[in-house]
Amino acid sequence: RMYNYDDNNNTSPWRKYSGAIENLVVEPGVTYIGNYAFYRCSSLKNAVIGEGLQSFGEYIFYQGLERIELPSTIRLLENKLFCFLLKPLDISFPNGCNVMNISENVFWGGNAWYNAQPDGCVYVGDVLFLYKGTMPENTTLHVREGTRVIQADFKNMTELVDLDIPDSADKAFFISSSL
Repeated sequence: RMYNYDDNNNTSPWRKYSGAIENLVVEPGVTYIGNYAFYRCSSLKNAVIGEGLQSFGEYIFYQGLERIELPSTIRLLENKLFCFLLKPLDISFPNGCNVMNISENVFWGGNAWYNAQPDGCVYVGDVLFLYKGTMPENTTLHVREGTRVIQADFKNMTELVDLDIPDSADKAFFISSSL
């Protein structure tokens, strides 16, 4: 488990190299990456996270990140994990990814990956993360096969009349007064 760093004092041990770091490899066995760990690494383009990681703190990556490979052990994508990214982010989720919760603000501050997603159901791996855009009247949503977790909050989607959920969705993290 990694320490949570203080951005105000730039306390990470690699702070003096932060402008030169372009690639990051987190070795297998690390279970948590702490707050602000790589936030000041403005040249960081690629990150490969080894098996064992279960969650991140806040403000881990900032601006320059373009590609990240996440392990199958990841469980949580925390608040403000990918914030203010300037380029589209290529997020790689392995088959069998076990993400159980994604913070509503994981892409806080604007993110090219999120902005590039078409309107409709937005998936992060096998998690139905949210519904993006304006839902048409009398909508029936068909959750795609292989979806394991439904996290989208449909409570204010009065246009939703039915939700077709496959047997593969074993958890439902949504509240809806319109169903």
